[in-house]
Amino acid sequence: PDCCEGRGYELRRRVTEKSEFTGKKDLTMWTLTVDPKLFKSPAHAYEYIREKRCVSRWVARLFKAGHLNSRHYFCAVEWQENTEMVHFHIVLEAAFIPFQAGCDAWGKFRPSEAPPYSGEGPEFGSCQFSSGARASGDAGYFLNYCTKYIIKRPAYGFPDWVLDSQKNIPRYSCSRGFWGTKSISK
Repeated sequence: PDCCEGRGYELRRRVTEKSEFTGKKDLTMWTLTVDPKLFKSPAHAYEYIREKRCVSRWVARLFKAGHLNSRHYFCAVEWQENTEMVHFHIVLEAAFIPFQAGCDAWGKFRPSEAPPYSGEGPEFGSCQFSSGARASGDAGYFLNYCTKYIIKRPAYGFPDWVLDSQKNIPRYSCSRGFWGTKSISK
């Protein structure tokens, strides 16, 4: 809580100036949530997502389906005020990703111990798609938007389970090679 602003602005500078997304035009952003009914607690949901590597595997599925220009992504973590559940803001390199393809790929992470999917509501969590950077031609738009969740301290504070955790809970993640090593692209 005490260093998010200073470190956040430095991270924003690095992401916009020295990452694989620097100068790219085809960026999109997705927000992925998790259905709180599927887990006994927000901490359990977070651990499940980390252990199963849901975000990176979601990106890999979209890449394999031909929807992404590269496997590179940048992801910021945020917590929902009412449920304390984690959700993710993810910037991807793609001109267009079919909405249903993103939702279907995210739905594949429904825990096996969860009740069978009834076809109502999201299978694992909801998805929201934004395409403003492509429309505006400003690749920095999504990177600035995404990193604001790292810079700002939530108005309601961090959830107690996050502050009390004995494990490191990263506020962001990114793909291998995101910081400029050899690009993995089509």
